[in-house]
Amino acid sequence: MIVFHKLSEVTSHSRSAVAIGNFDGCHLGHVALIKQLREKARRFGYPLTVFTFYPHPVEVLNPAKKLERLTTTSEKLAFLEQMGVAVTLVEPFTQDLAAFAPEAFFEKYLQTGLKAKIISVGEDFRFGKGRAGNATTLKALCEKHGMELLPFAPVEIDGKRVSSSSIREHIRQGEVSTAAKLLGRSHFVIGTVAPGDQRGRKLGFPTANLRVSAEKVIPKNGVYI
Repeated sequence: MIVFHKLSEVTSHSRSAVAIGNFDGCHLGHVALIKQLREKARRFGYPLTVFTFYPHPVEVLNPAKKLERLTTTSEKLAFLEQMGVAVTLVEPFTQDLAAFAPEAFFEKYLQTGLKAKIISVGEDFRFGKGRAGNATTLKALCEKHGMELLPFAPVEIDGKRVSSSSIREHIRQGEVSTAAKLLGRSHFVIGTVAPGDQRGRKLGFPTANLRVSAEKVIPKNGVYI
């Protein structure tokens, strides 16, 4: 997978099939969206492309709110590659980017930059200044410029809508089995082993203390299998 870290780095001049979103967690909803777009992209021979952002827009638009992620950027990129994504643009999300009018955002990033011919987003997708653009806005722009907006309905499991925010909350509450159903895998953390009080060793159950990324959501205090 080719990864670009800003639009000016993008060198491909071929048309593309583009999925837009944060893709935090790469959960089963994301998997279904990517799979649907991948099949369409193969039919037309377009590279399967993901357009995502760092930092998360919430951190820029609402800096007082702490956002804990399901996946770090490197973890997210690894999952996207496993899904068959050929190109990923990780665009820096800034106040300047947030100030783009929906039409200007569409023209710069999708029409000219990524040369999108097929676009896929979730139904709650918002873009442009003041989050003025939505899926209806995007559909109208696509029709105007000869592109296709591929509709995608939310995925539900056991009556629960699969979303990054709901999965984060399940993890915070210690409901890791429910989170795993929505993720399609167990939530995990990766870190460096750090010295502790060695209480587990004294009890006959040696443990490892991990120094993990402050970005990641950590389960509620408890003992987990």
